[in-house]
Amino acid sequence: MGSSKKEKSKRKHSEIGSPEVDDQSVNQHKRRSSKKDDSSKHKNKKHTSSKKEKKEKKHKKSKKLDADDKKIEIPFSNFYNYSQALELEHAVTKFVESYNKIIELSPNFKTYQQIDKNKDKIDFQLVPSFSRYKLKFAAELKSLNELHKQLNFQDLETYEARFNNNETKPVLENLTTNDIKELEQSKPLAVTNGNELINSNEIFGENKEHTEDIPTSSGKDWPPELLPIKNIALKSQVFIHKSMVNNKLYLTEKEMLHTHNERLEFLGDSVLNTLMTLIIYKMFPNYDEGQLSSLRIQLINNQKLKEFSQAYDMDRYLKSNVLQDGGAKYFAGKQKMTADIFEAYVGALVEDKSVTLDDIQTWLEKLAMPTIKECTSTKKGMFEDNNDLNINAKRKLYSLIGYAALELQYQTVQRPTRENPETTVVCKIGDGTILGSGTARNTKLAGLRAAEDVLSKKDVIEKYANQRAAIPRSESSTKASNTTSKFSRVNNHSDENGQNKSRNTHLPISSTTGKVVLGPDGELQMQ
Repeated sequence: MGSSKKEKSKRKHSEIGSPEVDDQSVNQHKRRSSKKDDSSKHKNKKHTSSKKEKKEKKHKKSKKLDADDKKIEIPFSNFYNYSQALELEHAVTKFVESYNKIIELSPNFKTYQQIDKNKDKIDFQLVPSFSRYKLKFAAELKSLNELHKQLNFQDLETYEARFNNNETKPVLENLTTNDIKELEQSKPLAVTNGNELINSNEIFGENKEHTEDIPTSSGKDWPPELLPIKNIALKSQVFIHKSMVNNKLYLTEKEMLHTHNERLEFLGDSVLNTLMTLIIYKMFPNYDEGQLSSLRIQLINNQKLKEFSQAYDMDRYLKSNVLQDGGAKYFAGKQKMTADIFEAYVGALVEDKSVTLDDIQTWLEKLAMPTIKECTSTKKGMFEDNNDLNINAKRKLYSLIGYAALELQYQTVQRPTRENPETTVVCKIGDGTILGSGTARNTKLAGLRAAEDVLSKKDVIEKYANQRAAIPRSESSTKASNTTSKFSRVNNHSDENGQNKSRNTHLPISSTTGKVVLGPDGELQMQ
């Protein structure tokens, strides 16, 4: 095996060394090299053409872009015009000024938290501001400034929506609880204010240091002890008039509504009307609708509510910007504002829910009792007791003295008004002589009172009864045209008989002649 391999290799080497083999191999090599050269040339040519095509495409594309740029012009004037530029400059100026003002005036968040927990120790008109987000936001900005931390401006857009009046933690994401601990207590600013600052503890003498300066009663048992309002924000809102906030453009309408006392006044007005109605409805079971309405008016009118308000010195704490010019309109408005405070206080008691409606009703009953007694004790006018009223008083009076020629009549001389809901009626005769008068809540009852008044005058009854008895029946039935002459003939005891054939429209009740005397029961009787 080994020898055969060696022989093969020798033959191969011998063939290579032959001249014929050498020529063939050279020719084959030339053909191969020529093919390689052709292929390389073709590749180079193809590569060169591709480069040229790319350059041409790129050049065409750049020319197209230049053409597009020439066609589309940017509307620079739409981004800025003169008025827009001024508005932007103004906004930036105000933004920088506002930020600097916040840093200058606001305490940091650590101090804000302490004040928020002790709102009863600050001026009560500031309390509603703590129910809004602005003071808290300012305190958080001040804290970020002191801590040299950046503000995430996205927090500005969502701050108001995320604000919770009852939440003590900061709202801004870059401000943490640990950051608050690192803050130092802010130093108070030197604020000068000419107005007297009153904190909510001082209202109505709740601060013992001020109780001696605030009168709470005009007597030992009146007014009754004032029911307290626990919610400091509600209590402060009672004494803030609309004029204090109606020109504050930085407040929204909703924020204004929950700052001044008009909504509480509206609620208190309704509650007062209802509770006073319940009080007198139960207290006077025999009063009719008219009497109850009249009595209620005496308890809830502005003058009376003003007295209730001043009894607790509420008008001292009212904050308003109403011009005090001293004119008639001012004093009328002042009375209304003082009355409104009392209504707002009642409304706040209902909103506060620290006392029940029964508690409020009991307090109001004690407060209104002197007025109720004053109105009903006289038993006259609207508040008279009509159980003893003689419903036949008019008929009885006419049976004693009445006849056609006398022209006994009842005339209303005073009709009910808002100030005086009583009616007054007089009983008089044809010549204008007034025999008696009566006052009641309506014309019918006032007329009966007038008749009773005449019946109570024994000398008047006897006089006109004797006059009627002295006149013959035919003469007592004459018309009023001859009444004066008849009266003079009777008074002068004339013997002449006046005749009148005209028909009489008033028939005499009695044609008997006689005298009116007192009976055994004390009543007048015809004899």
